[in-house]
Amino acid sequence: MNNTEIYSQIPSTISLNNKLSYIKKIHELGIHGISLSSIPSNHDNFQILSLIQREYSLKFGLSIISPLFYRFNSLNKSIQTLVEIMGTDQRLFIALGIGDKITLKKYYPNDKNFFDRFKKSVLQLKNSLKDNDINLELLIAGSGEKMTSFAIENNLGILFNGINLENRKIDDNLANIFIMSHFGDLESIPDNHFRVLIKMLTSITKGETLRLRIDESIITSLKNCLKMKKPINDMKKIVPIDVLNKIGFIGDSDELKEKIASLSNLNLKKIVVSQSPFDQWSSLSSPL
Repeated sequence: MNNTEIYSQIPSTISLNNKLSYIKKIHELGIHGISLSSIPSNHDNFQILSLIQREYSLKFGLSIISPLFYRFNSLNKSIQTLVEIMGTDQRLFIALGIGDKITLKKYYPNDKNFFDRFKKSVLQLKNSLKDNDINLELLIAGSGEKMTSFAIENNLGILFNGINLENRKIDDNLANIFIMSHFGDLESIPDNHFRVLIKMLTSITKGETLRLRIDESIITSLKNCLKMKKPINDMKKIVPIDVLNKIGFIGDSDELKEKIASLSNLNLKKIVVSQSPFDQWSSLSSPL
């Protein structure tokens, strides 16, 4: 698989302070980049972008999945604005999708050619980026068969939402694969989000040994996720037992290691403590 990366989208509804805290935690968790769902247009978002540039070196982009955005001139203007704000030396991307069936039915109830027009706009945009030498990667947002086939045929990367990876095989032919997981408030990750994260990373590593970096702030969620009447049996529905037994929980201290061990019912020897961030590992599937 080529260039698998894990992304998170910044929740648009949280305050600026929470957004800044969110970015910090994303960075600590080893996420490769973040995305917004609209072009930055206010002071808060400029501060966010400035923080990213100064401190975290995260890849940054837009994830636009509403069909209302697919007018080429509007997209082109949005991209020009993004590049102007972030500069030409930033690692930028834009992911385009057509939204869900409910959205399509609401705005285009009788339009049976929408997907064809979407493809035409995407290819027009791809050529425009190439002609104007803009340093921005174009991705397809969506994991359905049509979207995946379109991405492969045109050598485009694809952005999956982590939730959609539950029962889906990732195609090795994709040019680049970006996994976006919207974690919400990382101070209190819902149990199902934590499970999806495990499932998502397991999918990436094709069931091989998995290393998961974790910190104090999500110990409670880990406890809730694994401290069930039958924690291992419950987790088997999501991750095969042989994979579950290989998961390494990465912490920052022996004390944290012991805390996690007591919560997770996993062998202490299977829990790894490391100061290394994700991007310094040669692979997520390195042996423990």
